[in-house]
Formats: sequence, structure tokens, C-alpha cells
Amino acid sequence: MNPRSLFAACVVLSFPGLSLIPGCSRGTAPSHDEIAGPPALKANANDLRTTIVSPHLEVEIAHGKNILWCASFQIAWNELCALAGEDIRIGGDPPAVAILNKKAAKKSDIDEAACLAMADWTKDGIVERIRKALDVRFQGAARPQLLDDIPPGFVAYAYLWKSLPFEWAFKRLDRPLSFRGKEVAAFGFDEDFSHSRRHDRVARQVKILQHPFENEAREIIIEIETRSDQDRLILAKVKPSPTLEATVRDVIARAAKPDPRRLDTNGTFIAPILDFEIIRSYREVCGTVVSENPKINGHPLDIAEQIVRFKLDEKGAVLKSEAVLAEPAKAMDVLIFDAPYLVLLIRAGASVPYFALWVDNAELMIPKPAAH
Repeated sequence: MNPRSLFAACVVLSFPGLSLIPGCSRGTAPSHDEIAGPPALKANANDLRTTIVSPHLEVEIAHGKNILWCASFQIAWNELCALAGEDIRIGGDPPAVAILNKKAAKKSDIDEAACLAMADWTKDGIVERIRKALDVRFQGAARPQLLDDIPPGFVAYAYLWKSLPFEWAFKRLDRPLSFRGKEVAAFGFDEDFSHSRRHDRVARQVKILQHPFENEAREIIIEIETRSDQDRLILAKVKPSPTLEATVRDVIARAAKPDPRRLDTNGTFIAPILDFEIIRSYREVCGTVVSENPKINGHPLDIAEQIVRFKLDEKGAVLKSEAVLAEPAKAMDVLIFDAPYLVLLIRAGASVPYFALWVDNAELMIPKPAAH
């Protein structure tokens, strides 16, 4: 089926500002994990059958597949490029590496208060410096998961945090929403909530950027206001372009409507609740670094991991993500003689052995005992 004929639900978060939690000060603020709460779904990307977690936006949209992307991995990659003094190349030229070297997302796309990214060598204390910088930047609230057991070598790291609560909470609906034939938990407001005193204030948080009656395809693009006037939360039910990047660009362009109208107080708004934490290891970009910089040339890139924690419910949106790129840990000693080898018996200090055996087949070995 041609993906152009499908509908995709697109969520776009832009990050020019940071929403702070009122009443919290340094030392007393809850941690990011406490603010987000335990995820309803916690999974390794390898265990997900219908969700693609991509290191870049240039991923094709396929029918029936979710696609998850977060800028933290790209930003960590950018830091590694800066450490090398050039774009990173990996032996064998994996396709994803060339896309990452385009640096489509940058730290400048996110406000400084919401993101921290650093790269250097472990011998120069980079892990400790990252931890201290996270503590200062996020006032002790950051709880990094990918900085433990970092092996010696280079390290590139990025951490991203956003809390975007709604001024007026929506309702967690009692009735489920049918999404592609599956009933799921949802938030918004329905007929029962329309009689609430808060209904008008809640409804006015929804800006309609494209109304379904304004186009034949019945596409919907809305923006939900949060307490941050520098961040936008956009939901778009649209026909997808071939790639996630093209779809995102199309929605952003169409969301630039100068005078959106507010949702009518008699209207209906319902959206699925999203609440997950996904970890992804990007083996497709791992390999030996090829660089003109002798300090990094020939080093193996073996750790390329990202965690994305995202929550969107009646209270607002929360995003926490971190990514790390590093060399592999020193391998454990594995000594298996399963190929031709030499056996020597030689007296200490002698130059000639008194026994030598080159073993190249199993004729002199004891056969495996027969099973009883």
C-alpha cells in the first residue's frame, strides 16, 4: 500500500524555552524521573514489533509502523564530530552515518536550559565532568542512566529534558478511544466534561491550525498551549509524506498559520495517552572510526545507545532523553583452542624445546563419549 494514501498521527515538540515547575527550588525539586513517573511501557527497541526507533529523521514511513525519533542521539553524534574535528566515518560506510553527518538537528534547536551535550576522553575526566555539569544545569534533578560503566576511551553524551504542563488539565476519559480497531486510554474532553466549570478554560488551550472541514482529506492540525510560551506542542492527523522528515517539515510549514482559531467550547477533543520509555542500541552505526585525526582514528565505536522517555496525557507533555557514544569495554579473556595450535615443552632458559606438537586435526584427540 502506498504510504501517501495513509493517515499518520504526528506529534511535534519544538524546544526554544524551558518550562519550570512552580514552587521548586534547587535542592528541593523532584527528580526528572519523579516528575515523569514510572512509564506504562518500558521496552527495548529490539522487542518492539511495530515501532521503529531511528537515529535520524530520514526514515521511510511504512504502513502500520510507529516511528520514534529524538534529537539527543544526533546531538551526541555532533559532539563526537567536534571531538574528531571532522565528520565521523565508520569502516564500511554505513548509510546511517552519512545521514547523521548532515547534522540536521543541533543544540541550537533546543534552549540551553533544556539540553547538555559534551564529548572528550575518559582519561581527561569527561564522565565526572558530565555528571557535575548535569547537576548544575538541572539543579540535581537529572538521573542519567547511560553514564554507568563507561569504558576507557572517547565519550560523546547528550541529555535532554522538557516538562510542558498544561495550565488547565484535560480530563482522562472514562471511555476508551478506538485507534485502528484497538481500544486505548485517552484524554481530552467529552460531553460529560462540557458541563464542568473548567471546560471553557481547558478548551481554549486548543488552537486549530487546520480544521478537518477545511480540506477534502479531513486532515487535522492543532496546537495545545502549555505553560511555556516558547515551546509548541502540535498534533497532526495528516497524510504522511514518504519519510518522517518530509512529513515533519510539511506539518511545521502548515502549522505556521498566523491567526489560528480556538476550539469551540461545544467541540470535542480526544487524543491517545502516550507513556513509554524505550532504549535503543544503534548497532548500524558501530564500527572502526576512520579519521585524519590520529587521536581518534582506528578507535572502535561500539556503544551507541539512546533512551527516550515520553509522556503525553491530560496534564501535559514530558520528554527525557539521553544518548551516549563510546568505545567498547575491554573484552573478558576468552581462550579457546578450536583451531590449529602448537604445544611446546621447554626448560626454562633453554633455546630448544624437548617436546613439540603442532595440532591440526582431531586424530590424536579423545572422541566425545557416546550419549547414554
